[in-house]
Amino acid sequence: ENEESLKKLPPSLAAVEYYAFGSSDPYYSEFQTAAIQTGCEIRRPGANMKNLFDVFSAIQADESDHVHTMGQCLDPTASVRSASLEKRFLFGTALA
Repeated sequence: ENEESLKKLPPSLAAVEYYAFGSSDPYYSEFQTAAIQTGCEIRRPGANMKNLFDVFSAIQADESDHVHTMGQCLDPTASVRSASLEKRFLFGTALA
């Protein structure tokens, strides 16, 4: 309904910073369990954020990822791995 209006407005600085720089956070990808399980590329929309519509599209995709992750957390048969936790475990084991 407001797609054309949103496409005419610039993205907020906070959104650009979060999606351009925050996506380099190692934990950013861990909430994208659907992409991890299917072998798809991790979304990093910061470079493609050209307008406010792109911001809302990224937020919508984030929320979808969170819903999938929460479903995985509630499924006792699901195996969800944490790459950053595994790295810390292996590093700690190597130091021991």
